[in-house]
Amino acid sequence: MSIKFKKSTGGELKFAGKADATGTVHIPAGTKQQKWTDTIKILSPGLMIGYRERPGETYPTTAQRELLLNAASSAREIMRTAVREMDRVVFFRRAEGQPFTNIMNYHFGLATGRSPGLPATNVVDKSFSLGDLGKTDRRWALNKIREGMLSISFHLNTGMYLIDIDNAKRTLKSGMAGTSNATEEGYATWAGWGGLDKGVLSAWRNGEIHVGIEMMHGGGYSAEHFARVIIHEAAHKYLGVTDKLYCWQGGYDALPFTDCVDNADSYAWAALSLNRGALLKGVNSKDGTPHVGNIA
Repeated sequence: MSIKFKKSTGGELKFAGKADATGTVHIPAGTKQQKWTDTIKILSPGLMIGYRERPGETYPTTAQRELLLNAASSAREIMRTAVREMDRVVFFRRAEGQPFTNIMNYHFGLATGRSPGLPATNVVDKSFSLGDLGKTDRRWALNKIREGMLSISFHLNTGMYLIDIDNAKRTLKSGMAGTSNATEEGYATWAGWGGLDKGVLSAWRNGEIHVGIEMMHGGGYSAEHFARVIIHEAAHKYLGVTDKLYCWQGGYDALPFTDCVDNADSYAWAALSLNRGALLKGVNSKDGTPHVGNIA
C-alpha cells in the first residue's frame, strides 16, 4: 500500500520543494516547512516508511525493503528479550549471572569505581531487605535501566515509522537546505525546549526516526546491526536521551551511571548484548564479538 503526499499549490510547499533542471531544490521565501520525502509506504502491519521516490528507479529496492523488514523484526525481538532479562533480575530477583553483570557494568557504568555516589551501594545480587526500600542501590539503578528499555520496547512493538535519510541525494534536512553525511546511520531530532523532549510527551514532541536505508544496505549491515540503529534512535525519540558518547569513542568505558542512562548508545548496545547473552562492546558499527572475561 502506497500513500503519496500531495504538494501544496501557491507560495507554501508544505511537503516537498520543487527541483529545477539540475535537480536542485529551491526553497521559496516564507516557506513554513519543507519535507524531503514525498511517499509513505506500509511494508507490514508493524512497519511504515517514508522516502522520496526516484523516477525511473525501484526505490527502495526489493533487497532494501527486505532488510528493513528484518531489521524492524529484529529490533522488536531484541527489545522484548532485553526487557525479559531486566525483569528476570529486577522483578523476579534471580541471580544476575556474569554476562548480565558484564553488560550492566560496562554499558551503564556500574563497574567498580565508575559511578561514585550513585548508586549509593552497588552490591550484585544483594538479598532483599525492607530497609532497602527507597534506597539508591544497584537494584534501583537496574530498575531505572529497565524502565527505559520497557518504554523503547513498547513503542517499537506497537509499530514503527522510519524515514529514509537518503544520504546520497538529500538536499533538505530538518525543513531547511542541507545534506546528510554519507555514512550517517540515523538521527532523531529533539524538541529542545521547555523540557518537552523528555517524559510522557517525548514521543509526541521529538522528531521521527530517520535511518540510512541505502547506506546501511550497501554497507553490509546485518538485520541485527540495522536494528541497533533503530533502537538507538528510538532511545532519542521515546526517552529523550542524548549522545554523551558513542561506544567506539574514547572514554565511553568511563562514563558514570548518570551519563549512561542519558546516552542512546548505552541502551542500544546493552539491548543487543542482552539479546546475545554476552557483552558486545560496540567498538565499531558492526561489532559482533562477545567480550571474554569479567567486568567487575
